Amino acid sequence: MKQTLKIGGVLLLALTLGMWISMSQINKKKDYLQARLTKQEQMVFQKEIAMNNMLQLIESVESQLDEIVRREELMTTIHETNETKRDEKLRLNLKQIDALVIRTKEDLAELQKRERQSELKLGLFEKRIDHLNTQLKAKETALNGLKTVLEEKEAILLQIQVERADLQQVLDTQQVFMKSQHEQLKNIQAENKKLYKSYLAIGTYHELKDKGLVQKEGGFLGIFRKKLNLTAETPGQHFMEVDRREMHKLRIEAKALELVSKHPTDSYQIVRGKNETESILEIIDHEAFWKWSKRLVISKNT
Repeated sequence: MKQTLKIGGVLLLALTLGMWISMSQINKKKDYLQARLTKQEQMVFQKEIAMNNMLQLIESVESQLDEIVRREELMTTIHETNETKRDEKLRLNLKQIDALVIRTKEDLAELQKRERQSELKLGLFEKRIDHLNTQLKAKETALNGLKTVLEEKEAILLQIQVERADLQQVLDTQQVFMKSQHEQLKNIQAENKKLYKSYLAIGTYHELKDKGLVQKEGGFLGIFRKKLNLTAETPGQHFMEVDRREMHKLRIEAKALELVSKHPTDSYQIVRGKNETESILEIIDHEAFWKWSKRLVISKNT
């Protein structure tokens, strides 16, 4: 009996020990599986964060590409206008597009870097990134072409400005020269006018006498006609200044004319005008006519 109880106790102890070992193994496996599950959950969470970040960056790149397209369309609209500040607006818009392209390239580089570093092996991301790169390169090529056009245009405008400045300098020099020539001509004309300045007075005997320009001399007992002469001092204020070079014919409303001032008789002639009330003084020889006197006094009989 004692032997049986002893064997039973040993079996119970062995069974208990086996159960404990089994439970210990189960607990270890459970802990292992729990740790693995936690790690997998963390990896999934990190992948979700990485995916969201990449999606946000892709949306940002696409938004920037859309903005580049919008600004390209705006440049076309500006180029078709005739605004005074058109070129300035084009340059500003081009500068803004350039900045967008640089930022988009940086974002795409960052996107490719994240895609390589992440363990997300999704063909969709690769295709979208490649497509965005292709779009950006096309925009960059178009932008470089537009830059070249604007640079060529600015070079032409600069050349035009240089030529315009040179032409303006020539015109300014010519204007100074013409002004100098004009001044010289004015001085010559003034000197000539002064040189050829003469004085003219026309009137009836009584009008001329009242002005103190003429007087009658000679005659005897009414037999001889008194001669009409200039006074010794003829007041200058009663004369009209004339340019004797321009005096060829004088048409005067008078039946008859008499020259009071002294002039050679063969240097002029007095003829009848269109009617009996008009007389004409024709100067035939200018040099001889004005040789004796620079004052021409005409007495008219109306």
